[in-house]
Amino acid sequence: MKSLKVMMATLVFGLFTAMASLNAQELDGAADMDISDETLVQFVEALEEVGELSVAYSEEIAEADTPEAAQELQMEAQDRMVAAVEATGLTVQDYNMIAQAMSQNPELMERVEAMF
Repeated sequence: MKSLKVMMATLVFGLFTAMASLNAQELDGAADMDISDETLVQFVEALEEVGELSVAYSEEIAEADTPEAAQELQMEAQDRMVAAVEATGLTVQDYNMIAQAMSQNPELMERVEAMF
């Protein structure tokens, strides 16, 4: 279950990267970030909510009657995911940088997995 949630973070990271338009320079230092336990707790809370939204909307999008309806659902999902991240006190940029750092830093990934 933990690995599934961590993989979800990576998948959702791709979605947020496209939305947030982060540039490569901003992500280059992600692996070296010093992330507090408090920030990781916020990240895990956001990750869980974003993961649930992603699963729920994936099903709805797959069942959409038209491409336009699917696109509208995708935009709604993105808005709700952004709100979920921001409700934890993180910015989308911080969320994305932590997700990127996890993919590059095994110790950080272990810290996050331990919080589930």
